[in-house]
Amino acid sequence: MRQNLFFYGLLAIPACFAPLSIDLLVPSLPSLAEDLAARLSDSQLSIYMFILAYGLAPFFWGVLSDRHGRKPLLLCGILLYALMSLACTFAPSIDVLVALRFFQGFAAAAGIVIARAMLRDRYGAEGTTKAISTLYMFLALIPIALPIVGGYLSLFFAWSDFFLSMFVIAIISLLGVAWRIPETLSKPMAQRVAEPELTVGTLTARQILSNKYFLRNTLVNMFAMSGTVLFVGNYSFLSTDTYYTSSQENGYILACFNVALACGIFIIRILVPVFGVANCIRIGVGALTIAWLAVAAVSTSGVPPAILLMAMLMLASFGHGIIMALSPGEALVPFSVGAGKASAIYGCIQSVGAALISYAVALTGPKGLSEVSMAIAACALSATLCFCLIKRARENASSHD
Repeated sequence: MRQNLFFYGLLAIPACFAPLSIDLLVPSLPSLAEDLAARLSDSQLSIYMFILAYGLAPFFWGVLSDRHGRKPLLLCGILLYALMSLACTFAPSIDVLVALRFFQGFAAAAGIVIARAMLRDRYGAEGTTKAISTLYMFLALIPIALPIVGGYLSLFFAWSDFFLSMFVIAIISLLGVAWRIPETLSKPMAQRVAEPELTVGTLTARQILSNKYFLRNTLVNMFAMSGTVLFVGNYSFLSTDTYYTSSQENGYILACFNVALACGIFIIRILVPVFGVANCIRIGVGALTIAWLAVAAVSTSGVPPAILLMAMLMLASFGHGIIMALSPGEALVPFSVGAGKASAIYGCIQSVGAALISYAVALTGPKGLSEVSMAIAACALSATLCFCLIKRARENASSHD
């Protein structure tokens, strides 16, 4: 048991590079824009480009980890993330920062993609959903403190110092993974060439995407994540303009959002044995959609009371936490062969879709609370439609094993 917890803990550090790279920085976005003489949309682009690369990279990391082994690729990804974080520290302009953030996001994807594939290797089809949800329980604790820390540190440090802290954390992670994380792939694909019987089940991207069970879970989380990305990319500006909040208060707002996300992730330990995985995802989608529709409704009639808005935001985050914890494992259940590729495609659709939707909204011009909330509500409704219209029994989906 202790060994398993240590394994999860070491995997969780590189797997959390995305929240580390976003939540720590978001409270300081207004000051970043001011220091680099950047427009609002340009500072938001530093978030969206990170997420875009985070979504494009998984296919690269996943396929190579299937071919050459999990651990070597994980170490390469962590090292690249460390170098890009250090480079961001010295970015002289918003254009350079945005470019470096793209490569930082590309490197950060290695952590979560390879972590999911390692858990699929280690625990098999029956244990994958539980194992990945356990990993997300570790991940859920980390983002709670990050925005609060970021908000307070912004009083004493420049935004560039946050990238230096990302570099230090990456180096610590690199040493931990090199020291204690074992290789989980019994035979990398590169060693299977002489053993045709082992490669018969290799799946193509088309076969993975044609699996309706995979597609349903992937698209539901993609639209749920799109709403969250829209919220994260806009809330610090909207709350400052609407409620006159400070960087520290913005940090607390995001921390509350992340606390609700963590509650959604943790509560599945209670809900799943009672209701089953599919019904728990249904609960998450329902909570997410109801909350974002309510936010859109109250925002169109004026500025809602802050406490009411926070309650609805936390309900939406709670629903996304349930979806986030269960959908990755469920999406990978059908694939005993090519889990790295399936994990990569899942991550690609999730992050690229969320980044493109969010940036498309940003490109349409300045947004107020009502416009942003309506865009997020549309994402939540899309998640509901995907869940209701794409149906596939788990028994049929599991037949690949």
